[in-house]
Amino acid sequence: MDTRAHVSHPRSGMRCSSHHPSSLDESALYLATQHPATQHPSARRHVRVGVMAGIVATVVLLGGLFATMATTSAWAGTTPANGIAVQPLPAGALRQVPASLPSPAPTPSTWHFRVDREDGSSTGGLLNSGTYANFTDIWDTLQAGDKVTLLRDINFTGPISLTNQGAITLNTNGYTLNLTSSGDTLTVSENSQLTVTGTGAVNVSTTGTGAGVAAVRVRSRGVVTGIHNVTAPDGASGAWALHAEGAQSGVSINGNVTSGYSVHANTGATVTVAGSTSTYFGLDSNAGTIMAGAVTATVRGLYAVAGATVTAGQVTLGSQSQDGEAGQFYVSNSQVTAQAITVTGACDVLVHDKGSLTVTGAITGARIIDVAPKAVLKAGSISGVHELIVEDATVNVQGNVAFAQSGASSASNPAPCDHSATNPLLCAESSAKVSIGGSVSFPRAGDVTANTGASLAVGKDLSWQVGTLDVSDPGTTLSIKGVYRSTGTSSGSHSSVIYVDQGAVVTLGSASIVHGVMAASRAAQITVNANAAFTGSGTLLAQQGSVMVQGNVDLASCKADSESAPMVCAVAMNGHITVNGNFTARQSGLLWAFDPTPLFSASAIMNSQQIPQGGTITVSGHTSLPGTTWLGLGLNTAGVPMLKPATVKSVTQMASSTTKAGYLTYAQGGSSIWIRPFPVTVNTPRIPTAISVGQKVSVASGTWPVGTKLTYQWLRGTTPIGTNAASYTPVAADVGKVLSVKVSAVTPPHHVAVQPRVSNTVTVAKSPSPSAPVAPAVTAKTSTSVTLKANARHEFSKDGVTWQRSGTFTRLAPGTRYSFHQRVKETASTHASAKSTKRTVTTTPGTFSQGRVSLSGTAGVGKKLTAQVATTTRPSATRYRYQWYRSGKSGAVKTVVTTAKKSYYTLVKADVGKKITVKVTAIRTGYTSKTFTKTTARIS
Repeated sequence: MDTRAHVSHPRSGMRCSSHHPSSLDESALYLATQHPATQHPSARRHVRVGVMAGIVATVVLLGGLFATMATTSAWAGTTPANGIAVQPLPAGALRQVPASLPSPAPTPSTWHFRVDREDGSSTGGLLNSGTYANFTDIWDTLQAGDKVTLLRDINFTGPISLTNQGAITLNTNGYTLNLTSSGDTLTVSENSQLTVTGTGAVNVSTTGTGAGVAAVRVRSRGVVTGIHNVTAPDGASGAWALHAEGAQSGVSINGNVTSGYSVHANTGATVTVAGSTSTYFGLDSNAGTIMAGAVTATVRGLYAVAGATVTAGQVTLGSQSQDGEAGQFYVSNSQVTAQAITVTGACDVLVHDKGSLTVTGAITGARIIDVAPKAVLKAGSISGVHELIVEDATVNVQGNVAFAQSGASSASNPAPCDHSATNPLLCAESSAKVSIGGSVSFPRAGDVTANTGASLAVGKDLSWQVGTLDVSDPGTTLSIKGVYRSTGTSSGSHSSVIYVDQGAVVTLGSASIVHGVMAASRAAQITVNANAAFTGSGTLLAQQGSVMVQGNVDLASCKADSESAPMVCAVAMNGHITVNGNFTARQSGLLWAFDPTPLFSASAIMNSQQIPQGGTITVSGHTSLPGTTWLGLGLNTAGVPMLKPATVKSVTQMASSTTKAGYLTYAQGGSSIWIRPFPVTVNTPRIPTAISVGQKVSVASGTWPVGTKLTYQWLRGTTPIGTNAASYTPVAADVGKVLSVKVSAVTPPHHVAVQPRVSNTVTVAKSPSPSAPVAPAVTAKTSTSVTLKANARHEFSKDGVTWQRSGTFTRLAPGTRYSFHQRVKETASTHASAKSTKRTVTTTPGTFSQGRVSLSGTAGVGKKLTAQVATTTRPSATRYRYQWYRSGKSGAVKTVVTTAKKSYYTLVKADVGKKITVKVTAIRTGYTSKTFTKTTARIS
């Protein structure tokens, strides 16, 4: 019986006959019709082949089928090995898996791959002349939901491309597929997606060369996931291993990427490599995302720009160059994270234009690390770097920074950081923020530069043999929390120079230097928080700046700037040198502090600059200058410095006839030494003109001779108060009293004695008012009182003018609205605060007591009944309401409201036989009304 039925295929809408096979031969016939050798390369459709039950039905069916094939010239018949001749389906024909067959259908042993269609049908391919028949074509015909399953290991040469075909699955089924092509080997684009599953592997490679070729290429929302390994030619002529481009496009590699020209992820694409990446130019992303494991690059290493995001493991950069381009690790306006970066040749790490590079481990061997405008670099440590340059950017290194033997002199350096290749360089420029948690070390010589508002902080030590710290410009800071150490041994020149200029600030934990100079110029500051020890020669120099050593200064010898110049231990040229410990020079030297006299050219000291005068040198501890000491504290009448060698053991003042005007004159061995005293002009100390209790007051002590020790005595009127300090905090006892301070001086040798000075006087006021509190809270109220929540620091008011300590207000009117305030009350040392916002309270209504009404008059028609308030209420009502009723029923006969205590009603005929009732209501503002009634007998 022929049970054929016409069925429409859901994809094509075409119809074909459906034959339901018998159970006896349905598998054999199905395999025959599905044999790949019988199919047109472009066929994607399915035919239902049915046979009648039993062997006879099968023979009849085959005979009919042969007849049909003979009349169909468009079908080219083939004869497979099983001997059953089955015509392949013409293009566009339909083939459908019989409903009675198992799914998936049995797989011939000759197949090497099988394709399972989304509609449940299957097809496959087998080896044919060394290639796989239909393998390329079958990929062109795949649509969303189709799955390709490997049945053997396959080595396929030729490109595979998926374009606008939806989601396709490739199941390795434990086998390996090796894809190779001379051009792009695997291309997925236009909303296509290839997902590799199974325990086997898919390896993709290309033999093509040139940057236009890619082993795996995705674009236009193409997605590839699960590829195992990707390879491409090595070297400058090699192809891309991976190239992904376009938003929502991506490649995911489970294994390694090797020998490719580079890995690309551009314009929103994502590339993920689970294994290692070994390429010529490394990773390249323009506005894309790359996630990779270990990366090895022969030349560049990484190029991330225009919003790219790159995450990598260990990155190793090679030493080759391409077209004169040294290797680079380049980040611009992108975010890059790596576990570590190791440079084996001349390669730079560049982070520019708001880029961000985070290295959790070490950056090792980089030639130049250049971090420029608004960029951020974070690293665990840095070693082997030749130059670290930071311009208007942020660098944070948790551990140590160890420099290489020499500099690099890159042309890309910002101008203030331009540097010869002689020494390695650490440079912070243009508001840069550099933080190094560990130590900074240079193997021999080095230079550190910070300027134009940069901040450079070293958490531990900075050390070198010979080096220069050059810090300048307002807002620029350099901080070394540990030891600044210079181990150079050459006495012919300074092994270490710390030069701070134009308002910059340098802070050192301590200093250990062989030969060196600390120089602060033009409002700059150098502070050493502990000791400064020079095991060779050294000099402290303050030219309009300040040098402060919180501990001791120990000089093995003082530095000579020329053969004719004296041994200079410390020079203050309109600057200040302060040593809060001992100042020791173990050989003879000069302490030179210039005073306010005409300019003096000290060519041996400061390169022939005109030196302004007025410097100070202050030593809090012991000063030791053994041997011949040079005194340079003044000029003679010709403007020549009075530098006389003298062994200072004891000096006596000469007779007044031999003194020089304006100088202190001393004699030693018959020779006179004239020494100009330091300035003795003392400005009167001053305190602020507005003083209140609790406000700390500091005195401006005025100008005193250098080295003067000051003591302080605060006065309340003429009564001494306070302690010996430059500040005092007034107390309540000072209110209304006059406050002043007397500053006394203990002058050092060679200074004119100065009398104590008393500051200006200021009357102490109470401290400012505290802030107004919130509105008071109500705890109770009656008809005549309101009680507010108590507060011992507050006072209360119901009109904002008159205040009382208690929060209870009495004698209030019942049912009346009041506004209450509170404020912090005035004390002996503090003014009262402003009043709070108001709290509005209405007292409860009052009630009447007593009250009685009576009636008088004749109970007859036309007669008048008068209601009389016989007993008034307490308190008295201000008015009354009279309401007359007939027989107690509702509905007024007459209503009268009056302030009088009586009212009347004239009886009418309708009242005859009825009782007349009057209700009198007492009314008063703030009180609850009270009603009294009186009823007559029946009216006759």
